[in-house]
Amino acid sequence: MESSPVQEAPRDRGEEPGKGRRRYRDLRREAPERRYREIRAGLRTGDLLCFRGRGPLSAAIRLLTRSYYSHVGMVFWYEERVYCLEAVGSGVRLIVLSELKDKYDGGIDAFEVLDVT
Repeated sequence: MESSPVQEAPRDRGEEPGKGRRRYRDLRREAPERRYREIRAGLRTGDLLCFRGRGPLSAAIRLLTRSYYSHVGMVFWYEERVYCLEAVGSGVRLIVLSELKDKYDGGIDAFEVLDVT
């Protein structure tokens, strides 16, 4: 059973490259909640993973930063596997995303990063 649902941003191209700031859609309002296996193939290296933790430390981070999210990571594909590259208390780690989402207490939103080369 999959524990942490993942939301995926619609593939919106926002503004033209070089003309203003990039825009991202608010997943909480526009994207349906979908399971990891449904969006895995659409994830690309460099996409952002924004975590909504449920623990007291996550709540403190969200409160102090006035953010909906408590943590971020980046998608990294390697040898047909999807990883999350993230900074944690002991340094930077690379963890298989399917294992991370099973262990994570909270939700994960996935955002496509636009216009990255």
